[in-house]
Amino acid sequence: MPKAKIEKLDPERFNSQKRQLLNKIPSGELSIGQATKQMRLLLGMTQEEYGKRIVGLSRKVVSAIENDKHNPELETLLKIAKPFGLNIGFVKCETKPEPQRSSKRIK
Repeated sequence: MPKAKIEKLDPERFNSQKRQLLNKIPSGELSIGQATKQMRLLLGMTQEEYGKRIVGLSRKVVSAIENDKHNPELETLLKIAKPFGLNIGFVKCETKPEPQRSSKRIK
């Protein structure tokens, strides 16, 4: 199978698309897989290149992550996020969490 050709972006287009991506991530617009794929494409890498050079995983595992069929470990998420200056942590949800119900019974 021939190697897929990934377009390298000029710096202005790269920065513009990076800003758009970084705005979508905290809003929850993208799944982890979708964000991973967009980051990889911005870097101009195939799944195989990205897997070997960035996250240390096989192309099949990168594909599974991008298709939301694999839950990456924290260490892998950190490697995925690093080229974009991102860190992994808790983010505030836009919706209010359900109130916790007391386990005490009223008599």
